[in-house]
Amino acid sequence: MKHYQIYLLSLIMFIAFIARANAVTSVLTDRAPWQQAVTGTIATENFESEQASYDSLTLPYTTENGITLNWINPHSGVIQMIPDGFNGSIAPQFRDFGDQLSIILPSNTPINAIGFDYSYGGPEKWEMYINGSKLTLTADFPPHFIGIVDTTNLISSFVLTSPSYDQGGLSIDNLSYNIAPEPISCILFVTGGTLLAGRRYLKKRKG
Repeated sequence: MKHYQIYLLSLIMFIAFIARANAVTSVLTDRAPWQQAVTGTIATENFESEQASYDSLTLPYTTENGITLNWINPHSGVIQMIPDGFNGSIAPQFRDFGDQLSIILPSNTPINAIGFDYSYGGPEKWEMYINGSKLTLTADFPPHFIGIVDTTNLISSFVLTSPSYDQGGLSIDNLSYNIAPEPISCILFVTGGTLLAGRRYLKKRKG
């Protein structure tokens, strides 16, 4: 390997190390700051294309935009695609009784940020599990927002648990996620181009 190639390879490893060291996972409770923190294009599933019904959905269930809902421990959980959600539109509402609801994001795009509106009417706290982390949120009926930005790992799914035994349950809507740029791929692309340019330059000098 030529000296300049060794130098460029060392530079790549250093950049990757710095990017990893500066990686953070952020939790935001307002949509506007979350949008500002997100890189790439933001897509949103508002569930308006789904068939609204008070009947319990049969899971797994996949929306038109490729979001899949499924129980982790199927037993007695109830989930509906109600027509009059907390924001006046179609929204999933569920009470899992310990079953836990898995929300699987589209697999054809890299995602490292998700956020959604939620409303919770139960007296208990509800929980969210994502990339090995657990968030416990207090019961709160008015609509609110929760957003995650993970600059270390891609997000393929997350889990919600709503232990409510009354008719409140947990409703979510406007589930947003980003189509994240891939920094390592960009580094490799730029580096590959640099190596090729370097080789051509050296050949011209020798020629």
